[in-house]
Amino acid sequence: MSSSSAIHNAIEALPDELLLEIIDQVHSETFKGVLALSLVNRRFHSLTRNLIYTTFSLNKGDPALFIRTLASFPELARCVKVVDWDCSKIRNTLVTSDVFEFPEDLTQVERRNIMDISTLNDYADIASLNEQLSSLGSDFCLSFLLSFTPKVHTLNVTIPSKWNYHAIWFRQAPTSQILNNLHTATVTGPMRIQNVVPLFSLPSLRSLTLDLVRISRDRILAGVPYEWHNNNEAFERLQREGSRVEDFHLPNCSTDTADIARLLKLFHGLKQFEFGLTDHSQGEINSHTSIQALLHAMTHQKNSLTSLSFQDARTARNPEVLKDLSQLEHLNFLSLDLTIMCEFYLQKATVASLSKVLQQLPKSLTCLHLIANCPNEEDLKPSARFVNALHGIAPFIKTILPDLQILRLVDWSPLEGTFTCQTRVKAMQLGFAEVGVEFLPQPLEFSVWKQATDDDDLLVLEDEEEGWIWVQWVDRHGSWLTGRGGDWTKR
Repeated sequence: MSSSSAIHNAIEALPDELLLEIIDQVHSETFKGVLALSLVNRRFHSLTRNLIYTTFSLNKGDPALFIRTLASFPELARCVKVVDWDCSKIRNTLVTSDVFEFPEDLTQVERRNIMDISTLNDYADIASLNEQLSSLGSDFCLSFLLSFTPKVHTLNVTIPSKWNYHAIWFRQAPTSQILNNLHTATVTGPMRIQNVVPLFSLPSLRSLTLDLVRISRDRILAGVPYEWHNNNEAFERLQREGSRVEDFHLPNCSTDTADIARLLKLFHGLKQFEFGLTDHSQGEINSHTSIQALLHAMTHQKNSLTSLSFQDARTARNPEVLKDLSQLEHLNFLSLDLTIMCEFYLQKATVASLSKVLQQLPKSLTCLHLIANCPNEEDLKPSARFVNALHGIAPFIKTILPDLQILRLVDWSPLEGTFTCQTRVKAMQLGFAEVGVEFLPQPLEFSVWKQATDDDDLLVLEDEEEGWIWVQWVDRHGSWLTGRGGDWTKR
């Protein structure tokens, strides 16, 4: 017997459980390796099938071909757990649209199953089917694919520029089998809250991330307050039934506070909330768009909210608005923007002023992350006064926050020497350690917004909208000026 035959027989003798562990390891290293294993024999194909069809990525596969496969072998639909729908110009220059077409050679089985599963009207030929896919536009092609994958639990969508920003997307999701098992969704815009309202009503959805939520610039220009759509089924359903989402993330938000505040009242039991305001230039149209309204709306989740990340420099106008946070009696993690304590905002950092701010926070906090880099510092570091105040508060921090165990400074790396004196950092760590608090760095995660260079300025201009142009301060060499932002201006 040859050595290859012996190896083959030895592998064949392995139980399915052990083979699955080997296949999982191969899958973690390379997807192509799993494809190769699937071609060995019927047994290997059966074992690898779940992994091969567990994820569909638009930038790696043809939606029409994938749907044909599911129509030919309906049992594969239960294998699909993740859908990545990304045809943005940055990530995939080969795909310019998410509209797809079926070829003319659909089999009778494929045609019948597609007709049975989809919600399309009857069609005489493939050309009429493709015409409907093209004419319905916006998110319909994605919804069409999702109707063949009822077991999907994770959905990642990067909104193509051709989607209609005045429409409501995923309109049929709450009332159909589409996304009936969805647990986690990430939508990268630009978008507006009203575009994705149906997602909040999905009964199985627990984690929702909306990245690049923007404002309606025309409305701000006219000074028109935001009003939720009346007589709209998606809005009425959400207001009537509420949302079961437990983790809600808005890391890059430039929308009004009013619509976010209204959403916060509709969650049945929100546990994690992240809010990062990235456009500080927007004006307040009326009192309902104030930061105070947003913070007050969080108190509607005081019985369930345990984690909060809040980055909004508007607190510099009145740090006392943070007092509503004290009502979040179950909160144990808080990431808070404290650039209000910088001289840049005319809020001098002292032991007294810093302790006054901390006294407004929930007593239940066990972990506190502070964002305290001074905007007018070239290397983005906490001001000397803030460092002095933080060091001075160490001996009695437990009288303010009795349960505190960990204190971190965001975007501080001792290896980069963010603080000018490392011995001072060590002294601060020892000071907090004496009262049972760890003082640690929290390096800022990589962000395309911070890492953009002159060659990829388009990375930060995804928020483009017809009729508007971005005006940016530059130096005489054409490079973007540090510390001088830009703004959208009507053509």
